[in-house]
Amino acid sequence: MFYRFSLLILCFIFSTILAFGKEVEIVKFDSLPDAVQKTALSFFNAKNITQITKISDEGHIRFKLESNKTFNKKNFIAKEVVLANNGKIIKLTREVPYFALSSDLMNEVEKHFPDTKVNQVESVQYHYFDISGELNGQKTQFRMYEDGSITQTQQEQN
Repeated sequence: MFYRFSLLILCFIFSTILAFGKEVEIVKFDSLPDAVQKTALSFFNAKNITQITKISDEGHIRFKLESNKTFNKKNFIAKEVVLANNGKIIKLTREVPYFALSSDLMNEVEKHFPDTKVNQVESVQYHYFDISGELNGQKTQFRMYEDGSITQTQQEQN
């Protein structure tokens, strides 16, 4: 009896890990949902996409598309887009040259990090919704991304 109960508990734990664990797999462009393909093509030429990763996490699906470049015999990610399963943008990252920063920003870099040799600058944009409301008499706030994932919660006592 104890053996069967233990086996049942182990099966439950294992299935929970599978159901709620993060899965990452490399996929082909043709396997992407139509909405994801359409949005991806607004950022990339399909032949320039070097890697597509499907990320399944707690029932939420997103796709990370990368385009690499080679500079001075080193590969680096020139552009990365993370899209929800519905094609909506979650994150956009682009490699930009240091001299594209305004002189005010470059002066701030020099002021706070003198004599730094800058190797890489990325422009990063996230898209999410900050939602606030009231739950059981307490103020609550959370951040929700296009794929439905929630990354930040806060509750305050009144």
